[in-house]
Amino acid sequence: MKAAVTGRDALTIVAACGTGEIAASADYEEVTNSVVLRSETKSIIENQQRAIDESRLLLREIHQELVSAGRLQQLEVPPRRPE
Repeated sequence: MKAAVTGRDALTIVAACGTGEIAASADYEEVTNSVVLRSETKSIIENQQRAIDESRLLLREIHQELVSAGRLQQLEVPPRRPE
């Protein structure tokens, strides 16, 4: 992880995190929609997806704080894909 962020600016790091969260959320959604799961397993996966979505909101807040502080330009962090 250190090698991935060393020398990178805040914009690059926030964008990379956002991209990872989008991909992870999409993967969780695909699994819950395409595979028959036991209710306990589906509940765990849905909880994990909610945690990912919450972290995306946190990333948006961090991004806005950086923009407000003038540390980086406005970056669009796309909303979660509609279900």
